[in-house]
Amino acid sequence: MIKTFLDLYRLKDKLVGKMPEAQWRMMLDLACNGPCDTTKLSYGSGVPPTTALRHMSMLCKGGWATISGDPEDKRRKIYTPTEKLTSLFAA
Repeated sequence: MIKTFLDLYRLKDKLVGKMPEAQWRMMLDLACNGPCDTTKLSYGSGVPPTTALRHMSMLCKGGWATISGDPEDKRRKIYTPTEKLTSLFAA
C-alpha cells in the first residue's frame, strides 16, 4: 500500500511539477467542488487564509485557476478551476 502512495505522489510531480502540498490540496478541492472562496480553500488545505491567498496567487499565475470578485461581498474572492485543471483530472 505504501508503494501505491509513493507511486501516486511521483505521478503528481510528473503531472504538475513540484509544489507545496497545500497547493495540491487546493487544486484537488477546486477540481472536485468547482468554484471556492479563500476560506473554503484555507480550511480544506489546512493553512491560514493569508497562506491560502499566497498559494492561490501562484496557482492563478500557473493557469490552474482564475480569480473573480464576489458580487455580493467585495472583500471575498472566488477561485474557479481552469480548463487546464479540469482536463488534468478528466484523464
